[in-house]
Amino acid sequence: MPGSTGANSPQTVSVINTAAALAHRPATAAAVPAGLFPRDLSYDQTAGQVMLANFNSGTVEEFPVPGA
Repeated sequence: MPGSTGANSPQTVSVINTAAALAHRPATAAAVPAGLFPRDLSYDQTAGQVMLANFNSGTVEEFPVPGA
């Protein structure tokens, strides 16, 4: 996860294009802002959403997955 290095600083989570990664091409599609110490992800296939838990900020964020 790029961004600030401290667990008490806002972070980002990288969105990876797996097809590009498997083809050995640049694969970072985007960087999603996150809270403090993003720790767990869960994907809801039906809704096409990712839930991101931020451990140190005690928050959960939801964002859409393009093309899902």
